[in-house]
Amino acid sequence: ATPAIKMVTYSDSARYYSRVEDVIEGRGLDMPYTGEGVIVGVIDCGFDFNHINFRDADGNPRVKAVYLPLDETGKKIMINRIQLPGSCFETPDKIRALTTDDPLTTHGTQTAGIAAGSYRENGWYGVAPGADIVACAMPETELTDVRIAHCLAYINDYAKRVNKPYVVNISLGNNAGTHDGTSFLTRIFKQ
Repeated sequence: ATPAIKMVTYSDSARYYSRVEDVIEGRGLDMPYTGEGVIVGVIDCGFDFNHINFRDADGNPRVKAVYLPLDETGKKIMINRIQLPGSCFETPDKIRALTTDDPLTTHGTQTAGIAAGSYRENGWYGVAPGADIVACAMPETELTDVRIAHCLAYINDYAKRVNKPYVVNISLGNNAGTHDGTSFLTRIFKQ
């Protein structure tokens, strides 16, 4: 029998080789880049919307908006006179009342933390710790290309309303389709 070989995590290597600290501190750049003034949109499942990693240094929430395509308890969303399914939550009190979209996973919390986490006590804060966060979430069993398209429309609309640039992380997918740029979701991404 072959003895087991001890393994260790190496997620910190990506941070080192991407020079994240240099970018955040502005070393060798014209200024620091912390994500301040930018929205990080995350479309995923398993968000803890009120996680400590999504608070600023004063304890204020950095999750500025949440869109839940399957929820009917919040504010309805109209974009270009079309009502999206689900609801949004755009005030600190409304977001504070939320718990999670999917108690069976934490993928969204982890992903948003890598992108924009700001908790510094353990040294593992995100790439854009000063960014505002817009979370679009649904249970993992309910992920569809149409719902992802609705989430993209919501993030785009929210960013326009608050007049901020944005980036979107979608750590989701499958291997179905043509892989030639003509699929429904690929066309939505291009827009």
